[in-house]
Amino acid sequence: MIHLIIIFLVLALAIQILHSIRKIFPLRLLLDANSAGVHVSISQLFTMHLRKINPYDIIPPAIMLAKAGIKMDLSTLESHYLVGGNVGKVAAALIVAKKAGINLSFSTATSIDLAGRDICEAVTLCSRTKEIDTMLISTKTRNGAPIKAIAHIKVRLDINKLTTDNDEETILNRVEESVVAEIFS
Repeated sequence: MIHLIIIFLVLALAIQILHSIRKIFPLRLLLDANSAGVHVSISQLFTMHLRKINPYDIIPPAIMLAKAGIKMDLSTLESHYLVGGNVGKVAAALIVAKKAGINLSFSTATSIDLAGRDICEAVTLCSRTKEIDTMLISTKTRNGAPIKAIAHIKVRLDINKLTTDNDEETILNRVEESVVAEIFS
C-alpha cells in the first residue's frame, strides 16, 4: 500500500515538473517558430520566462511578420511588449501597411500604439481618403460684399503625423481659417 502511495506521489511530482517545464519551454511554439524561419532558442524562451514575458505574445506575431517578409528581431518585439505595447496589433498593422503600400516603420507603429491609438485602425484610415464638408462659412469681403461658402475636401491621413492630435474637428477649423484668409486676400 505504501508503495502505491509513493508511486502516486512520484507521478504527481513528475506531472507537476513536466507542466512547469512546458510552461517555461513551449516546445510546440519553438518548433512552429523555427519552421517559419524565426530563429528561437531554448535560452531565449528561458530569458523570456525570467523577464515575465509571455512567449505566446511575442512569437506568433514574429511568425506572422516572417511569413509576410518583414524581418524583425525578437528582442525588438520583446522591448515593445515590456513597455506595455500590443505586439500583435503592431505586427498586424505592419503587414497591412506593407500590403497597402504605406511606408510604416516599426518605430512609428510602436509610437502610435503607445500613444493609445488603435494602430490597425490608423493604417486602415491611411489607406483610404475621407470626404469632409465644412459648415457654411459666412463673411464679408474688404469692400463689404457678403460671401457664403462651403468647402468640400478630401483628406488622407499621413501615418507619420498620426501621433499628433489632428482629428476631423482640427482639420475643419484649419480649412475654414484658410477659406476666410483666401477671401480677404
